[in-house]
Amino acid sequence: MWEGRHKGNVIESEAYFLSCMRYIEMNPVRAGMVDHPAKYRWSSYAANAQGIDNAVIQFHEQYLAIGNNAEARQSAYRGLFEIITDADELTIIRASLSSGTPLGNAYFKKQVEIMSGRKVGLNQPGRPRQTPKAYIL
Repeated sequence: MWEGRHKGNVIESEAYFLSCMRYIEMNPVRAGMVDHPAKYRWSSYAANAQGIDNAVIQFHEQYLAIGNNAEARQSAYRGLFEIITDADELTIIRASLSSGTPLGNAYFKKQVEIMSGRKVGLNQPGRPRQTPKAYIL
């Protein structure tokens, strides 16, 4: 169905979920399609920040945790878009997306490795470093 266009990444929800939501919602703005995520027709911003009903949207537990009620959550979500996105945050998210690397801290990545039985993370470019050999004179 998606013909290889869908990219799904494993993320550490507590640390990165809302950052990833903001990253996704801001893509049409960064692309110059609209000047605010609320103006992009296909965005979930209207449901998350304005409470506009959308049968497709199912709220994530991290979103639900940002406020005690719908109004508080919507206000907190709108507040996320008043913060200028840090260039380092964009770089980390983009590197994770382009490499398929899980997005999270070292402990989280280690847990993913244990559960999947596969090494995850970005390797250093080039040949592995060799340990110096000890010579006996």
